[in-house]
Amino acid sequence: MKKIALLAPRALFAGFQLLTALYCLMAYLPFTYHQVHVGGLLPWLDEFARLHCWLNLAMLALAFPLLIAPWQRGALARWLAAGFAVYQAALAYLLVAHPVLPNLGNDSLSLGWGLASLLPVAWLAAIDLAAYAGRVQWSERAAGRPAYFAAWRGALFVAALYGGVFFLRRPAGAFQPSEAMALGWSLLLHLLLFLGGFLLLECLAGLAGLFRQPAQVEFALCHLLLAAAVSAVLHNVVWAPLGLTGWAEAAFTAALAAALALANAGAAAFLAAEQPAGDGIAAAAAPITLGLARSWSSGLGLLLGLGLLGGLAAVQAAAFDWNYLVQKLTAAGIWLASFACFYSIGTRRVRASSLGWLAVPLLLLGAYKGIGAAAPAPAPALQSWAGYDASFRLAQQFLTPPRHDEESFFQFLNRNTNIAASVRVDPVSVELAAGLSQAPGPLPNIFIFTIDSLRRDYLSPYNPAVGFTPAIAAFARESTVFENAFTRYGGTGLSEPAIWSGSLLLHKQYVTPFAPMNALEKLIHADQYQAYVSRDPILHSILQPADGDVDLEGATSALAVEFSRSLEVLEQQLDRRPAGGKPVFAYVQPQNLHISTIQRQGATAPADEHYPGFYAPYAWRLKGVDRAFGEFIEFLKARGLYDNSIVVLTADHGDSLGEEGRWGHAYTLFPEIVRIPLLIHLPADLRGKVSSDPAAVAFSTDITPSLYYLLGHRPVQKNPLFGSPLFTETAAERARDPQASYLLASSYGAVYGILKGRQLYVADGVNYGNYRFELNALSAESRPVSAGFQREQDELIRNGIQAVDRFYRFDAQSGGQP
Repeated sequence: MKKIALLAPRALFAGFQLLTALYCLMAYLPFTYHQVHVGGLLPWLDEFARLHCWLNLAMLALAFPLLIAPWQRGALARWLAAGFAVYQAALAYLLVAHPVLPNLGNDSLSLGWGLASLLPVAWLAAIDLAAYAGRVQWSERAAGRPAYFAAWRGALFVAALYGGVFFLRRPAGAFQPSEAMALGWSLLLHLLLFLGGFLLLECLAGLAGLFRQPAQVEFALCHLLLAAAVSAVLHNVVWAPLGLTGWAEAAFTAALAAALALANAGAAAFLAAEQPAGDGIAAAAAPITLGLARSWSSGLGLLLGLGLLGGLAAVQAAAFDWNYLVQKLTAAGIWLASFACFYSIGTRRVRASSLGWLAVPLLLLGAYKGIGAAAPAPAPALQSWAGYDASFRLAQQFLTPPRHDEESFFQFLNRNTNIAASVRVDPVSVELAAGLSQAPGPLPNIFIFTIDSLRRDYLSPYNPAVGFTPAIAAFARESTVFENAFTRYGGTGLSEPAIWSGSLLLHKQYVTPFAPMNALEKLIHADQYQAYVSRDPILHSILQPADGDVDLEGATSALAVEFSRSLEVLEQQLDRRPAGGKPVFAYVQPQNLHISTIQRQGATAPADEHYPGFYAPYAWRLKGVDRAFGEFIEFLKARGLYDNSIVVLTADHGDSLGEEGRWGHAYTLFPEIVRIPLLIHLPADLRGKVSSDPAAVAFSTDITPSLYYLLGHRPVQKNPLFGSPLFTETAAERARDPQASYLLASSYGAVYGILKGRQLYVADGVNYGNYRFELNALSAESRPVSAGFQREQDELIRNGIQAVDRFYRFDAQSGGQP
């Protein structure tokens, strides 16, 4: 037990270094830098960075006692321990004198610090190996081991655990036959994965048997296999949604996989020292089970704890997860831990040469391929199951890799996505109207309210079942309600800049200087508007405010913009304006409804607030947004401003609120994310001059071109990448081709879509899949994707991305501008 207790400081030290490395890596990646480091998406992580130098001293206090015993275990261990102590002491002094983490930038230096932070993990593991590996009493290997039984028992355990998670998380209702089929499919996939692992271990054992000390070789090969498994998980699960590609991905993957494998090897050598070891696999598995799985009673206790923790993690992480990232990593950990636990407590042994057992995984693989080809499971049923069962989703990801042509297409998507800050791209001017100059007055005031993550089906103008947005309902009666409005980007990172640009953008955060592409900023400066803007970190990056512009928020965090507070400040500013001053331009993008804001606030609603059929924490907060909006409209009316104002109420994107287990919006383009509300109130004098088509397709990128047209800056340039005026004097000026297709994209990952009429197609280059939806007024129905349809839509996406590349003079193949 003393040895087991000494694993805790090793784990804490390694965990601290790994978190440091990942924080540095997130500074290197454009998306996470803007959202996490600048935007304050994870306040606890900001606090970690602020206190990092002092926390590092505490970790050193934990680590240094671990060097005492190795100091007495030979020259190599002594030299490694001495070097580690000197290096860590010097680094601690540097971090205190010049704190690194709070000052990281979006550059390669952050990547370097991330790689350097992994070194202490590997170094401490090397000390343990030097001190203890030679003291393990490697003995003759047992004739057979329980790998086969550990595999099928582990598969049953994980499939049952996540099946339980599915029934806990899914909406209440009667058990459906399709769910029984999906559960069976899940069991088959888990058996394939675990028995495939069994085959790998049998091959490994056979190779080790060729050496004089097979158990010791087996131990080493197990850690090579562990490093390979970690690399596969990193490549397929972690890096794609974060946008890490190329040489940086290869370097960080190799370093992290090596550090984790070495850490496990060092801990295993420490646990096995001075003890006989005839099973290299069991020795390698000991740290994973904390050395406690020595009997069925202790092993089952561990499995019970593992199940509770895994189920809790799956449920708690679901609503605040990036592309199921935390849930998938948890599932991968449970796979490994359950196999290790069953292996350690296995009592029945099977000879490695038993060809009958070796044939079982191959027979299952044949059954899996045969069933999939002859009678494939209905995609909607499996999609629904995968929405709640992250382990099944991960198993699918590994067992159904993309075809060669799909892989090539997904590589193309990734080359054009999350273009690194280090890639130089010069701005290209977006000119919506030629010869822009000040329009003759008087000009209307402009108020744009872009409510982050606002869903159209939670508003009464779009959904008659909604009764908690009366102010917006009243506003809708005085406005034009666009019934088929969409965002071009499924995340704030690019959606907000695209609203200001009035056009599609290169998938980079951000091309700077942004001013040449900022058509809305050009407009308000040309027409000499007095600007009142809630400048979140994104607007801080893309705006160049003129003298006299007012920052309503002064917020340092993207999630700190609160609607009622912003409107209160705006009202105070408007009351202070001198009579006859400049026209007003106001832009507010509050985050009251952002899923991370809701989660940080506890994801609750008052007990006396009931919203049947809706997600209550979201609906209750929307009720507050509605009240604040209504009070501001009344303020405008009381001050005589409303009848001379253009007021826009919209969203940068929607959000998933539990539909088939989906939450958030980071890496998906599902219908509930791309559909947005768009309501526009015009002054009476403008309403009499222009008309619109509320039933026609509209985009958030149409807002800026519409303002150009309404203020008299005509003709608005026609370009497939630009938005179009929604209000015109003639129908011909705003007519869109009913057969046209429109490119949509995630703001943060290689996920792209094609919208054509009521049909939405999505190519997911993060999870390597595709989807097709038929859009109805308040819902969407999943449709199968035929091979021919997929090829056609993928080509439209490719053409759309290449059109964006050409406009911004970007060559994805060479990684820069020609």
